[in-house]
Formats: sequence, C-alpha cells, structure tokens
Amino acid sequence: MAEAKKLEVAYQGGVVSFKGELTLDTIAEAVFLQDQKVKVIDATNLEKLDTAGVLLILKLLKAKINPNNLLNLKAEEEHLLHLVQEQESVKWMIQKHQLSAQKFIKEKIPATWRTPFEILGKWAFYKVEQIKIFLRLIGELSIGFVKSIKAIRRFPFPNIVGVVDNAGCRALPILGLLAFLIGVVLAYQVGVQLKNYGADVFIVRLTGIAILREFGPLMAAVIIAGRSASSFTAEIGTMKVNQEIDALKTMGISPVERLILPKFLGMLIIFPFLILWADILGMLGGMVMAHASLDISFESFMQEFQRSVLVKQFWLGMGKAPIFAAIIALVGCHQGFLVESSSESVGKRTTTSVVQAIFLIIVADSVFSVLYNVLRF
Repeated sequence: MAEAKKLEVAYQGGVVSFKGELTLDTIAEAVFLQDQKVKVIDATNLEKLDTAGVLLILKLLKAKINPNNLLNLKAEEEHLLHLVQEQESVKWMIQKHQLSAQKFIKEKIPATWRTPFEILGKWAFYKVEQIKIFLRLIGELSIGFVKSIKAIRRFPFPNIVGVVDNAGCRALPILGLLAFLIGVVLAYQVGVQLKNYGADVFIVRLTGIAILREFGPLMAAVIIAGRSASSFTAEIGTMKVNQEIDALKTMGISPVERLILPKFLGMLIIFPFLILWADILGMLGGMVMAHASLDISFESFMQEFQRSVLVKQFWLGMGKAPIFAAIIALVGCHQGFLVESSSESVGKRTTTSVVQAIFLIIVADSVFSVLYNVLRF
C-alpha cells in the first residue's frame, strides 16, 4: 500500500515553513495560509514541489518573488517557479487590482493622442479579427458535425433535446403573449385607417400578410435572441471563467462538438415551430381586434383569410427560420468563447451577444425583404 503524502506547515509572524511535499495532493493542508499575511516562505525542508504548490506560493507572496521572501528553494524548483510566474504574472496583477485586461492595459500604458484614422484602423483590425474567429468557429462546427455523424453513438441527442426544451418550449408563453399583442396593435392601427375609407375588409389581408411574412418571424427571432443568445453566452462564458472548457480540452473532448453543435442543431429544429406559434397567436390577436373594432365575425375573418392570403406568404416567412436560428446560436456561442477570466467580461459579452444577434437579424430580414421584392414573391 502506497504511503500517504504528507505536508507540515508552520506559520509564525508572517514566516511560513514547509516540510514534506507541497503538491496537488497535499496543498489542502496549506490553504489556510491564504487568510494570513505571509512575508517569507522557508523552503529548506521542502522535498517536492509541483505546479499547484507554485501557484500557492505565488498567491501567498502576491507574485512578488525575490531572495528575501523565498528562502532555500532548490534549482529545479526555482526553474519551475519562474516558468509558472511568466505565465501568471499578468493574471496576478490583474486580480490584485481587480481590473479587466482592458482596464489593466489602460492603467499601465500612458494615454496618448490618437488620430481618428488610427482609431478607425484599430477598430477595423479588431473587426477583421472577430470575423476570422467567427469563420473559424463555423468551420470547426462543420467539422464537428461531420465527426458526430460518423460516430453516431456520440451524437449529442440529449443535449439537443435540452436546447429544444429550454430555448423553444419554455419560450412559448412569452412569445405567444407578445405575438398576440402585436396582432392586436397591428389590426387596430390598420383598422382605424381602413375604416375611414370604408375598406374594412382589407384588414384581414393586410394583417395576414404582415404577420405571416414579416412580424411573426421577426418577433420570434428578436424574442429568442434576447432570451437564448444571452443564455448561450452566459453559459459558455461562465464555463470559460471556471476553466471547465480547458478541462474538456484536457480530456480530449471538443468544446465545439459538446457545447455549440447541440445549440446550433436545437435552434434549427425548434425555430420553425416558434415562427408557426407566433403566426397563430398573431393572427388570433388580429382576429380579436377586428371583431372588437370593426365588428368582423370570426367566421368572416377566417373565410377572408383563406381567400385573400396565399399559402406562399406563410412559406416566405418560414424560409427565414434557418437563417435566424443560425444567427442566434452562432452569435451567442461566439461571444461566450470570447469571454475573459472575469465576471465583468461575462456581463459585457452577454450584452454584446444580444445586441449583435438582434442587429444581424434585422439586417438579414432587410435582405430577405429586398430579395423577395426582386424575385417578385
């Protein structure tokens, strides 16, 4: 039976003495030192030191290592400490001042006057880099999808079902309510104008085309973007802060296959049904308002709807579903992977993901409108 590894810790007057092995297996014995003011660490009797022990030493000495506060460290252990310190120095400084990386750079680098062209150039380079990362993400997602298809046993069916439930089914109440209210408002505003010209019957056609072709898909996309894109970013960002993504990579698991692929496929599956739900509730709201304001019966409304609104309008709206779903999933996951090692970064990226997703949805909807008009749909 292997002998248990031991560590003895002595603390007095700001001086810490270690005896034994300061490793991942024994570091729990020294965790209490984080609450003490450590000035000097004596490593004379230290028999073994690994990366976990080095990180503890760096934290206890606030990453300020010199011969006066770290005594009698062996040559190989000192080499390990310097290697870790090179990687961790900036991180410790940022944590010490409780600053994000951007604030750290601003404080350490003197502010200089920058011309508008320089600002525009840096902004352009930043956006180009963001686009490159986004395209790389799409490429990795495509490769991950092919690999998952080939190894069907590891295809993330449970995760996809979870996304369908969280991002789709649980969004039905709020989406249905808002779609119903949009139908009410649209029918009321259109009805008031048509009533002045005695063209009440056209309210059915205008409301139907507007909801099926534009408002239904757009409302569903905006609501799901605010609800799910932010959720995707916060989930992945929190995992990155907690180093869970690094743990997945260490275990040989692709974060793209495990985290992005289920969200992407889940959104593609559920989004057409969300648009259908928004269309139904939007038309129901328009029907109720038409009956209340113009005294159009439900039966007359449905008959006029079947006669004047072509099925083509429904499919034109439904054709936007895969594009909107892809925008929401990709933008949310992309911003999640851009999160830095701070909770502040999670909040900023979550806000950015919602803004970007809604912006791209509106741009895509505008492109669809122009394209449909050019193709005379």
